[in-house]
Amino acid sequence: MRLHALISSVLGAALILTGIVLQPAQAATSIDPSNIESVRAAYQQRLKPALAIEQGWTGDLSTCTPGSPSAAAHKATLDAVNFFRGMGGLAPVTFNSMLSAKAQQAALIMSANKQLNHYPPVTWRCVTSGGREAAGRSNIALGAVKSGSGAGAIALYMSEPGDSNKTVGHRRWLMRPQTTTMGSGSTTNSNALWVVGTPNDNTANPNPTWLPWPTAGYFPSQIQPNGRWSLSGDSASVKFDNARVTMTGPSGPVNVTQHPVATGMGNSTLVWDTGLLPKPTGTAVHNYTVKVTGIVRNGATVSHSYTVRLFDGDAPAGGATAAPTTSGPTPTQTIWVTTGNKSASPTALPKNSLSYARTAPYTLPGIHRNLNGRDWQTTCESYSQTERCRTSIWATIVVQDGDRFVQKEGWAFNNLTYLPFMTRAQWGKNPIAVHNMNGFESGGRQWRTECDTAQTGRGACRSYTFTTVYQATKTTRGLVVKQTGEWVFNNLVLFA
Repeated sequence: MRLHALISSVLGAALILTGIVLQPAQAATSIDPSNIESVRAAYQQRLKPALAIEQGWTGDLSTCTPGSPSAAAHKATLDAVNFFRGMGGLAPVTFNSMLSAKAQQAALIMSANKQLNHYPPVTWRCVTSGGREAAGRSNIALGAVKSGSGAGAIALYMSEPGDSNKTVGHRRWLMRPQTTTMGSGSTTNSNALWVVGTPNDNTANPNPTWLPWPTAGYFPSQIQPNGRWSLSGDSASVKFDNARVTMTGPSGPVNVTQHPVATGMGNSTLVWDTGLLPKPTGTAVHNYTVKVTGIVRNGATVSHSYTVRLFDGDAPAGGATAAPTTSGPTPTQTIWVTTGNKSASPTALPKNSLSYARTAPYTLPGIHRNLNGRDWQTTCESYSQTERCRTSIWATIVVQDGDRFVQKEGWAFNNLTYLPFMTRAQWGKNPIAVHNMNGFESGGRQWRTECDTAQTGRGACRSYTFTTVYQATKTTRGLVVKQTGEWVFNNLVLFA
């Protein structure tokens, strides 16, 4: 499959090997989708802890040393794989050490060259035969891992963001029912998950007649794939060529955009986009009923209907509203990567907001190469009645490693932009939408906001936070780091 900027997936053939395997921590089939507390517990106790594990990568880009993630991070990546498979009622997988060693080399190649390619040229930095083999058999991600474990990349594979992922190939390989063995390698900002031509397939594994994503039953809204839904059949013989999707939600019919059917990646699958969907909070459950007609299965034309019950997975048991960690703006990065949806907007938006034209790098989702001499990455997600876009820049950053400072390359936070889908009145007294250069405190940090100034222009506010900035200088004695406190631009609010 063609290379694209964030994640990439391939076709492949069979492979036979031996090696040490990392066993799954839980049986993947232990989630009961008909029970909201079973799903909530699995999300809170299995996936969220996996996403929080630090990577602990031991490699070195300057010397092309593959290294490895920490044992805890490697296990967290496996836990994430088996959480998602468990949501679909599939059997758990294990990680094979030989596959993982080659996947680690592939992850190194992608990180060293700052781009993805299933067939990396021999002229690339850090290329090895094992790494090239793994690149051709793996889901690969760049910029998704951050400091956390490879679990973040697994979540990205399942969300399938962007125009290049309308076939949801990563999701289909990860959720292939017969698979029993995979391999994974991660650096601080890349992952390779060996999913193609894996050994020890088991045709006796559970193979649901229908495998939707999101799955039928209760489903945490935090992992709803930003409107990119799919339905897979139980074999390649299921035909979706003439199938049609209709959806209804809490507010009535939901507009859907179907994508062309593609084969060669796991089981036959139909993919459609819904656009932005509101996120339930507290005890709220948003029911979406899907009906797919015109499916051909075993030579007969059939239909399939199911209901997805989105709920707030972060809410405590019983559905009470979770206490917020801060009352104001926060630069915390989310691992859910989304390209947004240019043709759809949140419900009840002002009419003049619908014509907003996105521009690179701050409001147009995707990777923006060599823009003003720099590489940028922007992802967008729904936020209240608007959209929030997060922009990162590829940079050399200074991080503290124990009692010393080191320089690393990776995606660094640049700013947040709130799109003009809410009026000033709708923002109300939110401190990031009210002029206050005297400063305010939120989340243990100091903030300032300016609105309608020469710096912001009319109809906009910019917020700054007082933060610690590290500046590094290389000398003959090593790296000299200067630490200062500065007001740093954090977010921009655009009013409808």
